[in-house]
Amino acid sequence: MSKCTTTYTLTTVAEDCLLSKGGITELYVTKFNELTDGFYTVDGEDITIDAEKMGTVYQIFVRPNQTQYTTDYQSETANGLPVYSTTLSFNMMRMNKEKRIEVMALLSNEIAMMVKDKNGEYHFIGASASCEAVDGTVATTGLSKADINQYSVNLKCDEAFLPIILTDTEAEAIKSKITA
Repeated sequence: MSKCTTTYTLTTVAEDCLLSKGGITELYVTKFNELTDGFYTVDGEDITIDAEKMGTVYQIFVRPNQTQYTTDYQSETANGLPVYSTTLSFNMMRMNKEKRIEVMALLSNEIAMMVKDKNGEYHFIGASASCEAVDGTVATTGLSKADINQYSVNLKCDEAFLPIILTDTEAEAIKSKITA
């Protein structure tokens, strides 16, 4: 028995014989309050992004094998709405003053973000609700020479849909708004 009506249609998904690689290779952030009305549009099963309706974009350079996101599904029993809870975790190796300031800015702002995975797909997280810092270790110097010296950042966003898979055109339009 169905709990609710949905606009999504079940279809057969073909077997995928391509390799799949985990991890994030690029990270871009913007302030959530700089996304204006109409930034994203839902048309049935399709969600599109209009980069002209967003503010300045900043690129955060991430090291290989140091960044990932996970999305968990929850059903809000009170109102029957789905919640997709996405957490992006990344590390900034070798602590210094410049990275400290950047981490402080990330931890104190509500943001939206775009990531590129190792398969070449761009994902947008935080279109409908802001991403905010969540508890966790922020800085560690390590104990010995072989230990990691880094900042660690965890950003979480609860939205009504999975992270949006962008077209190359949408991703390039967002990247064109990068400010150094």
